[in-house]
Amino acid sequence: MFGSADKDMFDVHKAGVFPMIFGTAARVILMTLFVIPVGVTTAIYLTEYAHATSPITRVIRGAVNNSPECPRLSSACSAWASSSAPSAEAWTR
Repeated sequence: MFGSADKDMFDVHKAGVFPMIFGTAARVILMTLFVIPVGVTTAIYLTEYAHATSPITRVIRGAVNNSPECPRLSSACSAWASSSAPSAEAWTR
């Protein structure tokens, strides 16, 4: 179940789930450590120092205002692709 990360990592029959879980958790923790300071710095910059009419401020505020639309757009694109994409049978003919 756990497998080892040395030589059995690429063998499907011997690899476990532990290296994958550990790798995912490590990436989440690592990216959190990098992203939080960037987000806090950006928020302080936008609220304290940036002019409302500067191009950088307008781009960042536009991205923040449009970010709630991303999950909706992603699910709409997935639904469209799954409904209108040709089936696997069409490719094998």
